Amino acid sequence: MRRCAHRREARARGAEEMTDRKDSNADAMRSFGALGSVGLSFVIAIVLGAGGGLLIDRWIGTGHWGFFIGFFLGLAAGIVNVVRASKSIK
Repeated sequence: MRRCAHRREARARGAEEMTDRKDSNADAMRSFGALGSVGLSFVIAIVLGAGGGLLIDRWIGTGHWGFFIGFFLGLAAGIVNVVRASKSIK
């Protein structure tokens, strides 16, 4: 009788440990997903800013000033996205 009770307790502890591992793995995967989306939005903001600047350069004919201004605006938007996302993750 005692062995059966001991085995049941061991199984229950094992099940709790497995649940804890699954929860920690799920939390890690959520964090990776959030970080991946932040990185993607950072790159997209820069590409859109630089692309918009290139279009303005070709439309107005201002040399490369539109590209540089668009690039830095996209960089600033990307940084703002990263800061907002880092505040929401915590």
